[in-house]
This record gives sequence, C-alpha cells and structure tokens, in this order.
Amino acid sequence: MMHLVSTLIYFIVVLSVLVVAHEWGHYIVAKLFKMRVEEFSLFFGKRLLRLGVRHGTEYNIRAVPLGGFVRIAGMDPSDLFDAAPVLPSNDTPDSAPALHGLAEADLATLDKSQISQKVREAVIGAIGEEHSLTPTGRAELEALLLSPSLNEQERRYLQMVLSAHPDPAGYSQKPIWQRALVIFAGPFMSLFFGFMLFCLLGFTVGLPDSITRTNVIETVVANTPAAQSGLKAGDKIVRIDSTPIRNGDQMVQIIRASVGKPLHLLVQRGKELLPITVTPKPQIITTEKGTKERAGIIGVMVEAEPKLKRYPPLQAIVRGTQITFLSIDMMLRGIFSRDVRENIGGPIAIASQINNAQQQGPAYVALLAAELSMSLGVVNLFPIPILDGGHLLLLGIEAARRRKLTTKEMYQAQFVGLAIIGIIFLLVMWNDILRILPHGKQ
Repeated sequence: MMHLVSTLIYFIVVLSVLVVAHEWGHYIVAKLFKMRVEEFSLFFGKRLLRLGVRHGTEYNIRAVPLGGFVRIAGMDPSDLFDAAPVLPSNDTPDSAPALHGLAEADLATLDKSQISQKVREAVIGAIGEEHSLTPTGRAELEALLLSPSLNEQERRYLQMVLSAHPDPAGYSQKPIWQRALVIFAGPFMSLFFGFMLFCLLGFTVGLPDSITRTNVIETVVANTPAAQSGLKAGDKIVRIDSTPIRNGDQMVQIIRASVGKPLHLLVQRGKELLPITVTPKPQIITTEKGTKERAGIIGVMVEAEPKLKRYPPLQAIVRGTQITFLSIDMMLRGIFSRDVRENIGGPIAIASQINNAQQQGPAYVALLAAELSMSLGVVNLFPIPILDGGHLLLLGIEAARRRKLTTKEMYQAQFVGLAIIGIIFLLVMWNDILRILPHGKQ
C-alpha cells in the first residue's frame, strides 16, 4: 500500500512540475509582450487557495493535483464576438452609452427590460470619453460578471459589452508574430527544461553511459517456452544449470547457445526459490553486429538498467545536448514507426515508468522527468487544434488569409481537434490496459 502511495506522489509531483514548466513558457512570453495574464494556477478544478494578485495576475492552487494552467485574456474563442455592424449611439439618452459598440444582431436577442439600472450604470461608468472601456472599467465589469445575483440577460449583456470592446492587452489584439511566440514558448520551455535537467544531472548524479541488461524478467510473451514453463514477469534468474547468473547478457548468451536443450533454472520469485525447466526453441535472429544466425529463445524480455556516469560541467552540457537530440530523435522514430503501438503510452504507462524509476532511486526519477518533458514538448507541437501546434497551424492560416478566423471557425477547429485528441486518448488508454493484462505485450 505504501509503495502505491509513493508511486502516486511521484506521479503527481513529476507531472505537475512538467506542466508548470510548460505553462511558465506561455506565461513569461505573454508578460514580455504585455498581454494581460488573468490567472496562473497550480492544478485544476475548484480553487483551494488564492496566493494573491501581482501585476494583474491571480495566482491560485486548485483541487485536482494534475498539472496546471495559465489563462491569458482574449485567448479563448468565447472571449470574442465576430465583427458586425455597430449600433449607432442614437438610442434613448440613458441607454446609448451602455449600448454603444454592440452589434444589431446581438442586441436583437437581448431582453433589455431584464437588465437592471445598477448593471446599466456600471457599464456606463466603465466606458470612457472615447466610447471604449477603460482598464479600470473592464476590471470592474469582469468582477461584476462573477456575481451570483445576475440574471441570464444581465450576464449575456456584460459578456457582449466586454467582447464588443476588445482588451488592448488581450491575446487576440496582439500582432500575429507575438501570438505565435507565446504559443511556441510552451513546447520550447518543455524542451529547454528537459535539456537543463539532463545537464544538471550530468555533473551531479550522472547521465546514462551504457545500458546493462539485468537477470530480472520484464515481460513473458504468450505461447512461448517461457510462458509454458511457468515463468512470470518479475522473476529473477539466479542460476542456469550449475552456472550462477550475474546479468542479463550472460543469461541471453547461455539461452541462445542452447537450442533444443532443456535448461534447469533456479528462479527467485519474491522470497521463494523455484526450480523451472525450459527448452529454448530455434529462431533466426539478428545479432548486435547486424548478422543473422540461428539461436535459442525462450520468449522473455529482461529489465534494462542504465549505468550513470558523472561529467565535468562543460562535458555535462555536451552530453546533455547529445541526449536531448537523441531523445527527440528516438521519440519521433517511435511515433512514426510501424510499431507506434509499442512506443506510445498514457497515464498508466507513465505511472508504471515512474514506479520502475523510483525503485532505482531519485536520480532515475529525475532522468525520466527529463525524458517526459521532452515528450511533452514534442507532442504539443503536433498540428492538432487544442495542442500548441494546432494553434500555430491556425495562426499560419490566419497569416495566409490575411484576416483572423471567425469565432465559428475557431470553434469548429477546436471541435475537430478535441475529437482527434479524444480518439488518440482512447487508443492510448486501451494500449495501456493491454500492457498490464497477462501476456498483453506480444
């Protein structure tokens, strides 16, 4: 039970750190371009703790301990209304300023009789001499919009007023190149965070220098000699015949050289030592040198353990750079290979990886966090609406058309993106479930 709790804590901490680093990228560049960042929150869901407001940004801790988010004014399509003819300010004297800037089509759907004098006066007071919302007025209307005493018509009215007077500090009002940099900053920060973590680990605890195969079985393939003999994932091969087994390379070498010969294994399973007999079957394999040869296999995969090597600071940066590009290359090859099913994983797979890493020690958890940060950066650049890469794609379309997408077009793009992400999520979860089922990995 304690082990499960420990894994859950590591999972929450690692995921939250990675997402906050990603969102920090969006946040810092938005601030650089003087966009109005409304909120920066650790976690999701209901607000638990309000840390305060600084330079117009509210900092919160929320209830669901998974990641975090940054909210930039004018970034959500719901903050926007499409351009439309403006109602002239020749309505009745008391309502003209309050209705100035609203579209005829929007006003036609509004029951103005249900809008209280208090709300009308708040809007009139928020609009300056140039018939636009003042910064203070905007803040007051946004605060009023959260009031539970408003009826539906008053709420819609305030939303219309706020949308009809775009916030100069809003995301949607900034040049396209600034918006693109704000979007790109998230994935870039994920990649940079992973790189910095690799470099830091390089001269403190070390970076992977080589991979050593252990004598612990990670996977037993169905319908193979190993499965038929009763071997299970987690079994440790202590001895083969009279030969003590020290590592996975030694074990593989003996098995490959024993085609058709019964092998008597001594297996450690928990606190028990079990005798198991297995006969390797012949198969043509590709050796590490790239040659083909006939060898014995029993149908298992063994756990791999990276050896860590510490480097002087400058060499750590060089090695960190190498591992960064190697990680990105392996990620892309895995995603676009025919074996993509074996190379993608969701929350269950990540939790399993964290569980394995924490058993090896905190250094291995940090190494995994660096790799996951790389994954977060790469995946978020995919051109799927909802993801950062999808936002960049829409900005590219806007640049090519030389006009902004309408609210309807943005919603349609988000719907398509959400559908794609939903399908991918279901496939990834199904893949995760197959991995944990007996003999689920073929």
